[in-house]
Amino acid sequence: MDKPTTLPTPPRAEQRPHTNSAHGVSWDDPYHWLRDPKYPEVDDPDVLAYLKAENAYFDGWKAQHQGLIDQLFDEMKGRIKEDESSVPIRDGDWLYWWAFKPGAQYRTWYRKPADGGDDQIIFDEPTEAEGKEYFRLDAIEVSPDGRLIAVTVDDNGSERFKLKLRDLATGNYLETITDVAIGHPVWSADSQGVVFNEVNDQWRSYRARYHRLGAPLSADITLYEETEELGFSVGIGRSHDRSLIFISTGDNVTSEVRFVSAADPTAEQVLMSRRQAGRDQILAAAVGRRNRRAGDQLFYEVQGSRHGLATALRNAAGSLTSCCETLPGARRS
Repeated sequence: MDKPTTLPTPPRAEQRPHTNSAHGVSWDDPYHWLRDPKYPEVDDPDVLAYLKAENAYFDGWKAQHQGLIDQLFDEMKGRIKEDESSVPIRDGDWLYWWAFKPGAQYRTWYRKPADGGDDQIIFDEPTEAEGKEYFRLDAIEVSPDGRLIAVTVDDNGSERFKLKLRDLATGNYLETITDVAIGHPVWSADSQGVVFNEVNDQWRSYRARYHRLGAPLSADITLYEETEELGFSVGIGRSHDRSLIFISTGDNVTSEVRFVSAADPTAEQVLMSRRQAGRDQILAAAVGRRNRRAGDQLFYEVQGSRHGLATALRNAAGSLTSCCETLPGARRS
């Protein structure tokens, strides 16, 4: 059995008197000083000194087990396919996929014309991660016209994601829209705008915003912000036919969903059904199905109670109406 001959002395954090108070309750927290108020930026000398002591303790233990660590690493690595890749997926005129190059720690994202042609790299994570102590790609979305990508990346380990737009023809970044994005952004139908989520100081996704390419960030529009239930999280998505953008808000058991035309994300939103405690809503476009009043249909599913079909009508100009008809379905068993 692999054991250290000597064990480094573990660091011991100093206890400092501190009292927290909230909602009429007070409690002591002698380790409050370890939380730098400027996190994720940490520059408090005492906090940094303690973190360095913790790292030194770990390094001292690790050094005595390095042989076993290397052996286990090589064994696990030998069981992994180093050039693993995804199955190509068609989107419009292109096939998209990702692949690992042998020895790489990150994926490379590719595409090629569906009717034949050369592979094109649209995002190379190893290149993006080079020289950085931390890198994580959270989302990548190609614009409907295939010319741009929107990516969300964390390059400092703070779990705050930057939303960036990139020109695929030149490989150059066009702009950084926000430093506190989360989730997958959604493109407008004309490829000239992006809908995205932002998080607050509590790291909760609390609003959906809209940015037009090249416009000043001060001109960004808040499409929805959750103010009634601060425990809810706001999310965005799109219908499979890309005609609609969904904006949802809720928690694990309760939600409500709005939708708006992808052709004009700033248009009036349609609220499918007002939130009710314990009712979770799911919305999806029923592509190609139409009713006798020439309405485009939406499947509307309610978890926890019943499911049904909801219909949103379009007028002659193709605009969505501001009301919906909900047709209850059979009660769930």
